[in-house]
Amino acid sequence: MIVSVTHWEFLIHNLLIGGIISALALRYFYIQDQWRVKMEVESCTRLQLLQARIRPHFLFNSSQPDPNPV
Repeated sequence: MIVSVTHWEFLIHNLLIGGIISALALRYFYIQDQWRVKMEVESCTRLQLLQARIRPHFLFNSSQPDPNPV
């Protein structure tokens, strides 16, 4: 049994498959970029939190007079 497929049906079929694959690839790259941005924001936030925890200790220690001057 031979099925006759016209040129246009073949073209539309291949364009649909190509469109689906392209959409999946674009979605993958979009999600990957969003993940990268999220990781950058989280790392900056963690760094700022750590610096905020260190600063008060540094200020306290630097403001105390030396108990044993030389």
